[in-house]
Amino acid sequence: MDKISAVDSVAFGYLNEYDLENNCISLNYVIENLFENMPLLRSVIKTDFGKIGAIILP
Repeated sequence: MDKISAVDSVAFGYLNEYDLENNCISLNYVIENLFENMPLLRSVIKTDFGKIGAIILP
């Protein structure tokens, strides 16, 4: 597993099963194959208040 630089806080998001199904993609496929059953660091946003990590939960 790769390490990331330190962040001051994090914001969590999640997958919307409804949106995935409307695009003919199963939630299980995304979790197992794209996320590899792990949370995904989507981005790190630098603000005046520090660095915020955006994490998507499978």
